[in-house]
Order: sequence, then C-alpha cells, then structure tokens
Amino acid sequence: MEERKNHIDAQLKEKFQGFSPELPFQWDEMQGAMNKRSNKRRRILWATAAAVVITSISGLILETSDVEQVKPMPPEALVQTQNQGVLKPSDKKTLNNRNQAAESQQAISQNPQIAKQSHATQNSLSVTNRRMNNAIVAAVPSEGSNDVTHQLATLERNQSNKDWEILTSRSLEALSTSYDDNLQLFQSISIPQESRFKNRRWAFGVGYDQNQTALNYRIAENYQAYVHKNYLNRMTEGEMSLSAPQIQAHLSYDISGRWAVSLGLGFTQTKTSQTFNFRDSIPVSVAQGELADAFGNYPIFGYLGLGQQVDYSGIQTISMLSVPVGMSYRLPINKEWAFNSEAIFAFNSLSASQGKTLNYHDLSLMEVDNSKLRSSVWSARLGIGLDYRVSRWEYVGMRLNTQGALNPLYKENSAIENRPWSVGVSVFYNIKLF
Repeated sequence: MEERKNHIDAQLKEKFQGFSPELPFQWDEMQGAMNKRSNKRRRILWATAAAVVITSISGLILETSDVEQVKPMPPEALVQTQNQGVLKPSDKKTLNNRNQAAESQQAISQNPQIAKQSHATQNSLSVTNRRMNNAIVAAVPSEGSNDVTHQLATLERNQSNKDWEILTSRSLEALSTSYDDNLQLFQSISIPQESRFKNRRWAFGVGYDQNQTALNYRIAENYQAYVHKNYLNRMTEGEMSLSAPQIQAHLSYDISGRWAVSLGLGFTQTKTSQTFNFRDSIPVSVAQGELADAFGNYPIFGYLGLGQQVDYSGIQTISMLSVPVGMSYRLPINKEWAFNSEAIFAFNSLSASQGKTLNYHDLSLMEVDNSKLRSSVWSARLGIGLDYRVSRWEYVGMRLNTQGALNPLYKENSAIENRPWSVGVSVFYNIKLF
C-alpha cells in the first residue's frame, strides 16, 4: 500500500513539473494604473504641504506689517524734500499729520488706561497709516524717475488719497480729544499724597530709670557749731547707697529737626540703707543768748562722756511726684540708629517718707517724716545714649544718666544740707503723634 501511494505522488509530480500559470491579459494595464495613482497621491501631498508653508509665511508677513509702529519722518528727510520742491503744501500737511499720529501713538502706549479707551481710534489709524505710507512712497521720486510733477498731480487727483487724508484729520482730532479728556480725568483723580503727618512734631514718650542713689551731706554756712563733731563720719560709716527707681511719661515738641522740648509727669522713690552701731560723746549746748536752728538745736560748746549705744539697721525711703521740663537733642547716625541726649529740670513734691536717721546735733536716732523735710525740691538730670527706630514713627532707646537735687531735703535753716544724687540707666519709648 505504501509503494502505491508513492507511485501516485511521482506521477503527479511529473505532470506539474515545469508548469507556470499564465497571467491575465490585463495585468500590465492594472500595474501601470496603480503606479500612476501612487505618484499622483504623492504629488498632492507635497503640494498641500507647500501651500500650508506659503500661507503661514504670508500671514506672518501681513501680521508683522499691520502691527508695525509708525515712525515719524526724520526732520532731515523732510527738509531735504522741501528744498528739492518735491512736496506741495498739501504734502507737507500729510507729513505733519503723520508725525502727529506717531507721537500720539507713543504717548498712548505709555499709558495703559488711555490706550484701552482709544483702542478703536488706533484701529482706524492703523489703516490710515498704511495708506499714508503708500502715498508718501508714491510721492517721493524713485531713482531714474524725472516726471515728479506728473506723479504729484496723479496723487492729488486720487480720490482715495483724499479719503484717507480726511480720515487722518478726523482720527487725530478724536485722539487729541480723548487724550485731553483722560488728562483731565487723571487730574481730577485724587492721587494718594504722603501722610499729612509727614512732619509730626508732637510725640508721646514713657521711660524708666534704674539708678543707684546716695545722700550727700554738707554743713550749712554759719551752722558748724550746731553739728556734732563726729556726725559726718558716723553717716559715712553707717549709710549705704540703694536704688532710686523712677517712671515718667511726657509730651515733646520738635522745635527743629534735632531739638525738642518736653513736659511730663513722673514718680520716684529714693531708698537709702542705714546701719548704725556705736557710742559717742554727749554734746553740751547753751540756749541763753543763742538762736535755735530749724530742728530746735543750739550751738555746742563742749562734750561730756559717752552716751547710749546706737544700734539700728533699716531703709530710709522718700517718695516724690515730679514734673520734668527739659530739652533733648537727637543726631541720626543712619536710618535706624541715632545719638541722643537730654537735660531735664524737675519740680519734685515730697509725697511720703519713712525710716530713721541720725540727729546731726546729738547723734541720736531720729524719725524721717514730713516735718523734717521740705515740701518740694528741684532736681536736674543729664543723660546721653542711643535710640533705635523700630518704625517710621516709633523708636526705643537707652541712656546713661546722672541726677540730683538742687536744694536740700531738710527744711530751711537746718544745719545740715543733704542732697540726694544718683547714677544709672534709662530706657525709653517714643511715638510720634501729630
């Protein structure tokens, strides 16, 4: 069975060996038509791409020519043209209108609000300017052209040129009116001015002083006999300096760029620590024929033995209300820092006092109350320092100061003149008001 199958395959192979089918009779025509169609499609694609490129370039050129700024004719060219007798008076008017249009367009471009309001006018000028350019180019003789008069006559007879000349004058008139109206509008609009407080002269300030104080004692003239021989030594040994805090507020007025005067109100306390532990001689005085001082003491003629022991430790406090009046000087160093100084005279009213001290006649302990002190004293203060501007109208600063009383604390006709004085640091804050 296998041999028969192979025999049939061999017979079929012999029959189809060398066989080639014949092509249809229209095959060549069909292949030529297909080739032509392919070439035609390829040409259509290339033509379409070229048309797109040409259209884009043309549109770009036209767009550039439309937005091109109109430049006024240089004065040199205008003078040269007039000298050659090329342009007539009407042509000169054309050039003047052209120059005015360019200048107006430049002014509008610098002001966005005017440009927005005159957008329609600029659109009409765009068409007008193109016509003007074409007309002027036609009016200027080209190289090799001798018939200038004929060209100008043709230009004057051209009705379209008359049209754009009328349009130019009307557009310029409308533009000028719009420009003037906007100028009046801008003048009527209230432009924000600098603050009316530009030169603020009045200021309010607060300050705090932290000083170390002491009492300065001196024997009044012609009262040496009323004071114990060891009084000044005992006071020096037993008295210690303490603080004199002070707070004040003031109003100041600038009389110039650097000088100012001020008036304020303050409160201060003078505190002095005292510690005594001694025994001293007993003075002997005679009242007959002598005058008593403010404390009822008479002159001392001699001393006896030792008296009682004096043992005391405490703080003497004197409180005062003050009204400072002064002058200050401020010298700017840069935009933030400035050097400043002040000189203050103050009227001080003694409001309260407490503590003890030594009686200058017999060295006994004595209460410090208002009956022993003046009701008011004058004081002075000097300060020098720097301040820093934290805003346009505010600044803070610090000063080194020294201050003291100009008259004694004890009342008049006392044998001892005691004046408090102190040194320390002041901090302050000032703000301009109006």
